[in-house]
Amino acid sequence: MAEGESRFAGRLRELREAAGLSQYALAKRSGLTKQAISRLEHGTRDPAWETVQRLALALGVDCRSFGDPSITLPGVESRKSPGRPPKPAAEA
Repeated sequence: MAEGESRFAGRLRELREAAGLSQYALAKRSGLTKQAISRLEHGTRDPAWETVQRLALALGVDCRSFGDPSITLPGVESRKSPGRPPKPAAEA
C-alpha cells in the first residue's frame, strides 16, 4: 500500500487485480463510474455502505473481504451477580 492510502483503497485494488479487471470493467459491473473507482483506489473518496456492497458483488467476494483484521472488540469483564451478597450461615 502506498503511503497515505487507506486500507480500503489498497484492498480494493488488490481484489480488482486478482479478479483480472480493469477499473473500467469493475465500474461497468458495479454500476459506478471509472472515476469513482479511481478515487476509491487512491483513497480520495470513502465509500458508502451501498458502494461497498456493489463492489463486493461485482468482484464476487464477501463484504468482509474489505474488513480490517486488526480490529477487535474490547474484552468483556466478568460481571458479578447483581443484588446483595448472601447472608452468612447461622451457627448451630
